[in-house]
Amino acid sequence: MTYRQAWRRWDVDCLLVTTDPGALVTARAVADQVMDAADDAISSFQPGSEIRRLRPGWNDISPVLAGFLRAALEAARTTDGAVDPTLGHEVRAWREGRPHLVDRAGSWRDVRLDGWRLHLPAGMLLDLGATGKAYAADLIARRTAQETGAGVLVGLGGDLASAGRGPARGWQVTVQDTSHDVPATVTLHDGWSVATSSTQRRRVDDGDPRSHHVLDPETGMPASTRWRTATVVARRCSTANAAATAAIVKDATAPTWLTRHGYDARLVEQSGLTLTLGGFPADLAVAS
Repeated sequence: MTYRQAWRRWDVDCLLVTTDPGALVTARAVADQVMDAADDAISSFQPGSEIRRLRPGWNDISPVLAGFLRAALEAARTTDGAVDPTLGHEVRAWREGRPHLVDRAGSWRDVRLDGWRLHLPAGMLLDLGATGKAYAADLIARRTAQETGAGVLVGLGGDLASAGRGPARGWQVTVQDTSHDVPATVTLHDGWSVATSSTQRRRVDDGDPRSHHVLDPETGMPASTRWRTATVVARRCSTANAAATAAIVKDATAPTWLTRHGYDARLVEQSGLTLTLGGFPADLAVAS
């Protein structure tokens, strides 16, 4: 038997599921702590957040910001730059309804992170929205399992992370982007995660499918892609999220790239046709 709690924050549906009813209180407290700390460190909406106070050159930063940024830079490295945390100006332009490529001061390769010290080129603006929820889900799941000894599944929007010993049959996760799509059930074993990136959910113009939020670092525009949804399973939610987002950006080359890196994935074309790779959607993550 499992026990759950749901709420909304960060404009997404949030979910906690545990194997012990007594762990829910701790899990929610951990979730609130992690999300509060993330708001203070990486929010692009709060004028006083740490990321908005960064200046060109060297900055002393908090361990919280360093952790989120390290995850974002790892996502950039593992996706060959398809997920880039230096698109702050482009993300801002997208939110204002005028997406375009800004004269950029560099890319993720120009960001220097040394412990809790960060160096930024002049004119660079960071945005960790593409990776922040997945990294937060990883943190919440791991800390809850450590503090309670229970199995836990954490969902923040399309990013789901698990930790601890889960149900005997694994965590049963339904993957469905829109109400018109045929759902797929994914079985996650202990410590595995699943993430979905979609062009259907967040748009600046609901009537324009090209106004979605997944930006191509090469153009600064919403990615021109054959995929409307990408779902990936991995050990860490941050890894799954990066691969799913990269698949949207990589367009026709995504299946080859995902297969080469050994990911189990599900890609849905704009027409609704579905392509599955690896073991998806069977028992993807066999307990080691």
